[in-house]
Order: sequence, then C-alpha cells, then structure tokens
Amino acid sequence: MAEPRYCTNCRAEIPPLEDACPGCGVFAGEVFDGRLPRRPRRWRRVAGFLVIAAAVVVIGWLVVQRRGGPADLTEPPPVAVVSDRPGGSRRAAGAVINEAEAMRVLRRHFIATGIRGDCLVISSQGIDDGNYQLTAINRCEETRLGRWVVEGKSGAVRR
Repeated sequence: MAEPRYCTNCRAEIPPLEDACPGCGVFAGEVFDGRLPRRPRRWRRVAGFLVIAAAVVVIGWLVVQRRGGPADLTEPPPVAVVSDRPGGSRRAAGAVINEAEAMRVLRRHFIATGIRGDCLVISSQGIDDGNYQLTAINRCEETRLGRWVVEGKSGAVRR
C-alpha cells in the first residue's frame, strides 16, 4: 500500500491515483515535503490590535488632561471684583456700591433668570445721576440683552 499523499497547497489528503487535489484543485504532483499545514499566527493580529487600542486610550486621556476635563456647568464660576482695575473703583456720587459691584449685581440678576454666568458680557456705559449704565450681552447665543441701570444707592436693577 502506498503512503498517503497530501496537497502542497492546502495539505488535504489526496486519494491514490488522483492528479489534482479534491480540496483546492491544484496539481498534486508526486513529491510531498512532509510538513504539516501552517496555522495563521493570530497572536500577532491580537497584539497589534491591543497596541493600537492602548495608543488610542493614551491619546484620548492626554487630550482630556490638556483641556482640563469636562466643565462643571452646574454653578457659575466665581466672580471677583477687582478694585484696582481702571473703572473698578469708580463710585457714583452718593452711591453705596462701586461700578464693579454694580456689574456683579447685574450678573447675579441674569444668572437668576437662567442665563449661564460664563456666557454673560457686561460693559459699563458710564455713570448718570448716581446710577450705573450697563450693557449686557449673551455671548453663547450671540444676543444683546440690552441696556440696564443699576442704582448706586440700593443696588436695584431696572431696564
């Protein structure tokens, strides 16, 4: 009895007296090299995938760290009144609050109505008869909120 023959292409067993492989159709030939079929090296693919996944995670972490993480929007950032800044210590005649404090009062008024504090831009238009004339802008929605007056004595806000 003849030794079994194997296809040199797919390593399938070739029946006796056949000249082509029944599995892949390649010419069977007469010589067998004695090696078993090669198995794919899947560990290389898995290792490559793991290296790429680790690189993506590290890059994502670095991006979040550079940006400072997600912003906490539940409370507005603290507002500091600087009195040595130009205009920060201006006080209307007979007023109890200065111009910077009047801007903070108007900012609190808008935050109470639901506008985010980091979206507000408040600029001074000057002092008139003991009152602070201010203009407010919502920079997130790109809308003007109009001109506002903060009374220097009582801190009351009106349009």
